[in-house]
Amino acid sequence: MAMAMAMATVTLACQPCIAGGSTPHRADITIFNNIDIPLELDMEIKCTRPCGHRGWMINEGKIVEGNEPPKIIKPHSIARFSVSGRQGSAVAPEGKIFYTNKAQNLKVVFAWSYSGWTSWTTSKASTDIAGVPPSGWFSSKPWDQQSKGEADPGTWTYKLRPLDSYYKEAIKAAEKIGKFKVE
Repeated sequence: MAMAMAMATVTLACQPCIAGGSTPHRADITIFNNIDIPLELDMEIKCTRPCGHRGWMINEGKIVEGNEPPKIIKPHSIARFSVSGRQGSAVAPEGKIFYTNKAQNLKVVFAWSYSGWTSWTTSKASTDIAGVPPSGWFSSKPWDQQSKGEADPGTWTYKLRPLDSYYKEAIKAAEKIGKFKVE
């Protein structure tokens, strides 16, 4: 029994992060890049699996073969890719994809944690923004004070947009929490 469990652990650890097969707990992820800056996969980030991929970390599940993340997301464009659990597994996908714009010192991380039918938790999605623009850019404020990342695990939609004024952002937050309209 211990030998079978050890072999199963080794098999799972050696699975590539991109794979075909059935797609239980599939999440079709859409990223809206609504800023004036192109993003590219951060090739400095190594996959945690021995497959050698770069630009993402897959903790559970896989990226669906044929639906991989784009290498570049142009400004004001939409990117799509898909993740899922493994064939024959009840474990739902969890991971992160890393994008950057080195010239503007911008880093963006899109994370997902799908809650499958065997879990008592809810699905989660997040967007993290880091970096400070180089001198000579319009603003020297950090990118997370100029841009806003929104993530919706219900639709697996991520939005990267310019940050509105403090007042407009407060109204948006109140409308989202209270489901009411401020006029």
